[in-house]
Amino acid sequence: MPRARMGARRRPNGRKGGHMAEEQGAEHVENEGGAPNGTEPEEKDWKAEYEKLLKHSRTWEDKAKRLADKAKKYDELAAQSMTDAEKAEAAVKRAEDAEKKLADYQAEAKRAKDAAEVSEKTGVPASLLTERDRDAMERQAEAIKAYASGQPSAQVFKGDGKRPTRQTPDDMREYVKNLIH
Repeated sequence: MPRARMGARRRPNGRKGGHMAEEQGAEHVENEGGAPNGTEPEEKDWKAEYEKLLKHSRTWEDKAKRLADKAKKYDELAAQSMTDAEKAEAAVKRAEDAEKKLADYQAEAKRAKDAAEVSEKTGVPASLLTERDRDAMERQAEAIKAYASGQPSAQVFKGDGKRPTRQTPDDMREYVKNLIH
């Protein structure tokens, strides 16, 4: 049996071959459309796909409407089947909840009014006052004011607002000398 030559083999198209992987993968090369060689890419019918999905969404929409109607009817039947005592109990609970909300709103309005008055009287911003009781709020405002009065309001620079003077070489030598020593 003759021995095969170990060089580059010729392909059927006449070009010399190279890598074995290239030769094996040659029959699976895809064209520009993404389909395998020798076939045309399939064209998807987007309108039919849209219609199919639209029909599917309409069925779920109808089902949701039917279920919402059933839930509404159930709630009506449940309300009708309540006894007078249960209806009165539900009404009392709603009234208690409303009274509680009203009391909370009134308390917050009173606190905001007190904070504004204490702020105006002491000069402390109302947003810093966190106490609920007016007396405690006044003590808090006085404590904040006492603390803030001992603090500098801003750093003061000598010659503030003036143009800077030009440094002389002697000033720079003095600065460097101070850095070194």
